[in-house]
Amino acid sequence: MGYIQTTDTDNAAAVAENTAATDSAFVWTPTTDEVEDVQTWIPISRNLLSDEPQMQSVITGMLAKRLQKKSSGYILTGTGTTPVPWGVFIRTGFQTQAKGTDPTFDAVHKAITLVNVTGDANANLAVFHPNDWEEIRLTRTTDGIYILGNPTESGPMRLWGLPVVTSTGMTEHTGGVVDTSFTTIFDNGGLTVEVSTARYRTTHDLPLLLRTLPRAFQHRSGDVRDGDRPLTREEPSPC
Repeated sequence: MGYIQTTDTDNAAAVAENTAATDSAFVWTPTTDEVEDVQTWIPISRNLLSDEPQMQSVITGMLAKRLQKKSSGYILTGTGTTPVPWGVFIRTGFQTQAKGTDPTFDAVHKAITLVNVTGDANANLAVFHPNDWEEIRLTRTTDGIYILGNPTESGPMRLWGLPVVTSTGMTEHTGGVVDTSFTTIFDNGGLTVEVSTARYRTTHDLPLLLRTLPRAFQHRSGDVRDGDRPLTREEPSPC
């Protein structure tokens, strides 16, 4: 599947009267990715479908939830090695913000600054593994006060003004800061459900298949991460 990646040079500047305008440049590069299937299936009894028709909907919903979880993981950190799709935080061209001895809050803010300054973008989302977000959420002052809010409250899923999303698909000890306007994520064809009339093992079983084709395209990229608690940033640009 084809899409466009771009690099740009911004030379906008004030000029004196009767002086030539400065040149800016955009380079558009056609790029292709493999379209990969993410699917699962289960044998389902003919008798079950006959006696309890609603069970197909129940089973389909359970499988769809698991398929969505796997697809979300691939969209974030898929290796791009067939048949695994490319993840938005695995592409080349990323920068890194080492946590080092910085408090996590400081490291995240530095990653946001890299997105906004070096990346010439506007960070609008942070992504963490649930275990890493728990560590951040439970951070306390020296006198035991929770920084992100009282435990009696659900607390804001926000950090430095950015909404936070957690996903087990994110590599643990890796955080992400992203400008989502520069990434296109879509599911080519949506979720497909198929029930075959072909026999499976016995005449009483039918295969129930669910499949999807998740894609994540970055039109301009840059990532911030380190080996201790990496902080990722990306800035793909719109088509």
